[in-house]
Amino acid sequence: MTTKRNIIYLGLVFAFLTKLSVLVSSTACITSRETAEIVTECPQTQSAWEAAAVTKNCGQVQNQCSSFVYHCVMNTWNNQTIEVCAPKEMILGQNCAEYNFLGAKVQRNSKVKCSKCPIVYNSTDAFKYQECYRSVIPTANPDNTTYQLRISFVETTSRTTNSSTPHDKSEYLVQNQVLDDKKNKSYKHIYFGGFCVVIIVIFVALAKKTICDKRRQEKDNTMKV
Repeated sequence: MTTKRNIIYLGLVFAFLTKLSVLVSSTACITSRETAEIVTECPQTQSAWEAAAVTKNCGQVQNQCSSFVYHCVMNTWNNQTIEVCAPKEMILGQNCAEYNFLGAKVQRNSKVKCSKCPIVYNSTDAFKYQECYRSVIPTANPDNTTYQLRISFVETTSRTTNSSTPHDKSEYLVQNQVLDDKKNKSYKHIYFGGFCVVIIVIFVALAKKTICDKRRQEKDNTMKV
């Protein structure tokens, strides 16, 4: 009876903590989307994490979010790793952490379990649980007929996009839109830089021509005298 009562008690505590986590993290940090970048791998040690954090330099990004710090976690689809500046969150239930583009926040990935993760851990400690990074499977776009979602080291579940929820599809669309916008901004900077160079070259050429014409005119005037 005591054991059963303890199980019920632990279940209620876990449910409360899960609900509390949702409430605490319910506020999106829109600015985090602007910092999100796909990377081939995440740091494996604390020193590597700290070095990556220095490079990302989240402290220099203007934002109105709390604890705006470096993260490297999987995306919702579990097929890419994302470097992002975002508020730290408590991850519950021995699950991996993810960056959710739709919610604009780091949160618990309810589909990807982590056998070595504690019941509760800070999202900035994600590097300690390499199991999560190893579970990431690069795949084709989720718009394809099927995609693979690894649940653990051994088990891999295949599901069709027909079974995807509207939330999943929205998340995918938002992620692509954010990354496309970042790419377009990069191209705009390149185009603007190239345009400025062309203008400078034309200006220098015109200035040089003006000076040469003026000298030629002065020389002609001198010869006439």
